[in-house]
Amino acid sequence: MVSRDVGYEPPAPGTASASAPGRSASPGPRPFDLGPALLFCPGDRPDRFAKAAERADAVVLDLEDAVAPAARAAARRAVVEASATLDPESTVVRVNAVGTPEHALDVAALADTRLRTVMVAKAGPELLASLPALAATLPGVSVIALCETAAGILAAPELAHREEVAALMWGAEDLVASLGGTSTAARTARTGTSRVTPARPCSSRRERPGRPRSTPSTSTSPISTGCAPRRRTPPRAVSPRRRASTRATCR
Repeated sequence: MVSRDVGYEPPAPGTASASAPGRSASPGPRPFDLGPALLFCPGDRPDRFAKAAERADAVVLDLEDAVAPAARAAARRAVVEASATLDPESTVVRVNAVGTPEHALDVAALADTRLRTVMVAKAGPELLASLPALAATLPGVSVIALCETAAGILAAPELAHREEVAALMWGAEDLVASLGGTSTAARTARTGTSRVTPARPCSSRRERPGRPRSTPSTSTSPISTGCAPRRRTPPRAVSPRRRASTRATCR
């Protein structure tokens, strides 16, 4: 049963959000360590939840695009009922975008569960303003900010520095749609990752002697906000004539 007495309401932009009375302060999100295989599962298909959890490192129960609007209430009930048997350490719930009526209902439903890793669809400036209220309703929440609009890509650097945000993820298709364009996967990938990947500065870490730095990943898995890898410059090709000339000079 979905609780109706939680009273979650995202604050208006530019206003401060106070914690709900009687709630303890949020202990903060845990580090993002899910993956690399994340499997999305429609929230209105509870018969698939267990199988999806077994076949991947983490399962994302989708209350947004994978569910028809008329079925979203049933999807919320299904997630709440199944939450008692799902592992909260490897279960993510994708909720609807901030500012939509469905978003408040999604968050209110999760307050009755142990699930605290939440992927927020179409993350952007509105999510920045609502993070305190979200953390008050779901203490210890770990937010995966799904940047899939132009505004979301521009807000990625600030989102990455927020304590409640554990990871960033970008969505190519919705990003292209928000710009009124057609999809070209390679170009969209470069645009999204160029903004989202370096959104947070590298944290200090030790480099093992003789071990090269990691190269950027082409995976669409969420990008942890802890550190962004350095891009390598590919070696430049040298023509055979120039190579022969160089050898002659060296002699």
